[in-house]
Amino acid sequence: MPPPFHERQKGIIKQYITPFLKEKGFKKLGAVYNRGLEEVVWVINIQKNRWNSQEKAEFTMNVGVHIPGIISTYINKPEPKRPTILDCCIEARLGLLSTVGRDRWWELTHDDIASKKDREIGMDIQDRLNNDAFPFFDRFRNTKNVADYLEAERSREERHIWPQNVVIGFTYASILALRQGKHEHAKGLMIKARDLSKKKPNAEDIQELCCQLFGSEL
Repeated sequence: MPPPFHERQKGIIKQYITPFLKEKGFKKLGAVYNRGLEEVVWVINIQKNRWNSQEKAEFTMNVGVHIPGIISTYINKPEPKRPTILDCCIEARLGLLSTVGRDRWWELTHDDIASKKDREIGMDIQDRLNNDAFPFFDRFRNTKNVADYLEAERSREERHIWPQNVVIGFTYASILALRQGKHEHAKGLMIKARDLSKKKPNAEDIQELCCQLFGSEL
């Protein structure tokens, strides 16, 4: 993010976001905030727009739920010490969680009255965290909550929550069940994922994962 926008964003984060999330039990590392519960980790990250310029800069926020072993197994990589949004098995853009369901990028420009605009942005973020992010997190307090969601049909109201693809949902749920020792249930979920993935771009990846997890059983 080009100067002076970098300093302004740092100020918004330092004054309005970090203290607010710290009170809710989140710890910050870089652009990522984590709160670890007994079985899951709640994740919030700040994402800069890749097209930021000297004239204006934008950033948004993402929220997600991490369970150790799901994404690392799915993409075959080591488990992270501190998960980011890319390590979440359920995630959403903060703005899309609102009742309006519209993506939200906060914009900084040279025309701003900086102190006024930055306060407006900071307060808007706090409101959205309270009204949208925390209720989202409350739905996923443990592995059962996550498994129930991944195995269920998606409602229209959940269209902005990822994964939207039922194949990926069943696959993640299968990995979770297998890690919990529910072998037959995991196998059934993977069969659903494999059958639904036929003739789709990720069919080969799902079949490869089937072999990796269940060998000759599938």
